[in-house]
Amino acid sequence: MFKGNYLSLYYAVGQQVAVVLRALQEFLMRYFFLPEQLAVWNLTVIIVNAASLFQVNLIAAINIKIAQMIGSGEADVEKQKVRASAVCIEFFQQMVLITAVLLIAPLIWDLPEKYSTIVLLSAGLTIFQTALINVFVGLHESNGSFVRLGIVLPVNAFMQLLLVWIGILTFELMGLFVSMLLGSLLSLIILLFSLKFLRLGAVQSPSLVQSKQLLDTAFRFRVYDIGTSVFYALDTLVASVVLTPIGLSLFVTAKFCASLSSQVILAFSRMNLVRLGNSIGAGRDSIEISEGITKQFFLVYVVLAPALILLAVPLFRLVLPIFLPAYTDSLNVLPFFMLGILCSSRALFLRNLWIQSNQWRRIGASGIMALATSVPILYFGINFFGPLDGADLAKLVVVAQMPYALVLIFTVSKTNCSLNHALNRLFSFSISFVGICVSLHFNGSYAAFPYNNFSSFVYGLAIGFGSFIPFLICGLIVNKLLSNKLPVS
Repeated sequence: MFKGNYLSLYYAVGQQVAVVLRALQEFLMRYFFLPEQLAVWNLTVIIVNAASLFQVNLIAAINIKIAQMIGSGEADVEKQKVRASAVCIEFFQQMVLITAVLLIAPLIWDLPEKYSTIVLLSAGLTIFQTALINVFVGLHESNGSFVRLGIVLPVNAFMQLLLVWIGILTFELMGLFVSMLLGSLLSLIILLFSLKFLRLGAVQSPSLVQSKQLLDTAFRFRVYDIGTSVFYALDTLVASVVLTPIGLSLFVTAKFCASLSSQVILAFSRMNLVRLGNSIGAGRDSIEISEGITKQFFLVYVVLAPALILLAVPLFRLVLPIFLPAYTDSLNVLPFFMLGILCSSRALFLRNLWIQSNQWRRIGASGIMALATSVPILYFGINFFGPLDGADLAKLVVVAQMPYALVLIFTVSKTNCSLNHALNRLFSFSISFVGICVSLHFNGSYAAFPYNNFSSFVYGLAIGFGSFIPFLICGLIVNKLLSNKLPVS
């Protein structure tokens, strides 16, 4: 137990250090470029994110297959065949996807004439390199090599930051594109050497049987998960259409700040997926698994997420006006993206139960439900309230994501365990959401005025955390009562 907590802490700290370095990189980009200049790079990022919707989810297939093989004690040779097959499949997939992007992207987006070629080439190379990086990270995770990742990820982030700084100083906007690509290539090489050092590399020939099984799982996951993927991409896609270039840059900046603030939650979610696979492969009792997930859900929603959000919002209000004055208006959008963390896939890790047990139809039905509830809300909200700025759109996105979050928590919990667990998890979500809303109100985050000095930052922290304490106490009491009430069915 102690060892597991140690590994979790090590990986989470390493992940967060890498996040801080990436944050410095983003601040550096926004320090040298105005919002309208950075809009060119943002367009590249949007194309890359849109293309990712059409990839088969090989990472999920790896985490399902290898994690369960480790749990059941299968031979290393078979696991090496799975890894070799995964790399070959990913390489072929990216070649097909890049070709499609180069042909179709100019028909969808109005590319700036001066940078159209560099945007397309950068998008294609970024898609390829990012996909292989994710596969190599996934191979580390599925093997439980979290300590190694706790070292490699910060090293990669530091090298990327250094290259971006040199590139911008030397070649300005063109240097940003080149340095990002070189940084991704270097990260790819470091991860590959790490795999070789761990003897996890493709030392076996790809297996046709394992390739078919991986493709079957990856394809099923992508097909049934496409609704959820589109659902989580709607905010950026809609923003790219309804907001001005400057508004889009401010919107993306706020979303990036929220993403940075929730990386620790992402680390916990990834480890949960792997350990859940180990538990299922080892044949552990479902009651024990359900109780462990409920405890982790409470920890994430009532302790970890509020702590991260109530620390991050005042911190950004202090540093953004100082280092990125042109992006100060992102503070208007930031609180609502922070609330959106609670509805994000990284926080709603309960779905890992469906993923590891191959309940594809339930995953597909939840995605359809997500789109069926969110698209009408976004459509009528945009048309009813007229032209929206970034803050209005972010509010609308949170409202559109809430029904999916609530239904998913109840449905996953009810199908895999008892009503008691479902109520416990729903309450954890609700008390967290309401408590954070109230705390952000009391510390003045919705007013979006910047902090002028460190003492005002400390005061904002104290008000935010102090106002959340009653909700924390209430959550602890109710969690204790519900945990002792009913057996798992």
